[in-house]
Amino acid sequence: MQGELLLVECEPLEQALDVLQSAPGVLDAVAFGNALHLVAPMAEPAIPAPRGFISVINHFRKR
Repeated sequence: MQGELLLVECEPLEQALDVLQSAPGVLDAVAFGNALHLVAPMAEPAIPAPRGFISVINHFRKR
């Protein structure tokens, strides 16, 4: 495996997976139990991307 692994706990899992699979800086994203495993070249700089994308998902979900 190339890169570093991040564990992201979020809901709704399927929607987050769909969005995060194409997020900048994310090399791979898979569901793992009730969370997501993301692979990024470097974990620390990649952490804001999932937070931002998940915030967008939550915004539209509340509508």
